[in-house]
Amino acid sequence: MNNPIDTISNFDLLENLVQKNLEAAKGYETAATGVTNLTLRNFFYEKAIERKSFSEELEKLILHNGGTVDTSPGILSGIHRTWMEAKAVLTANDEIAMLNECIRGENLILDEYQNILKKGEISDQVENVLSQQKAKVIQASLDLDTFKSQLTVKVY
Repeated sequence: MNNPIDTISNFDLLENLVQKNLEAAKGYETAATGVTNLTLRNFFYEKAIERKSFSEELEKLILHNGGTVDTSPGILSGIHRTWMEAKAVLTANDEIAMLNECIRGENLILDEYQNILKKGEISDQVENVLSQQKAKVIQASLDLDTFKSQLTVKVY
């Protein structure tokens, strides 16, 4: 794919992905404060840092290709983060509930990556970055499932 990313549609898609990664980082930070398991807490903080890094990498691609980036929070992602914060309070250190919300968030952002890659109107450079980030999102989702399985076994 040799098409440039300099169409308004592609910039919008990538900017949306920047925003979703920033919100994912905030969600992971919220999840980290809502669990007592130290390994899980560290994992959540690592994913928060990774998602911020994803956003920065995507922002650089957009700016390098002549686009602009608006990082003001979106209403839907803000609602999800508020739900995560409320759930953290209501479930009081319920690791399974936090994992379920993180898995749900990962599935949503994975759909975004897949949709952009499927569209196919992006440069090779952008496709490579998105593919690498998508692979890490998939791995994070698998890791979350593993944590959930381990905690579920311990509960029973």
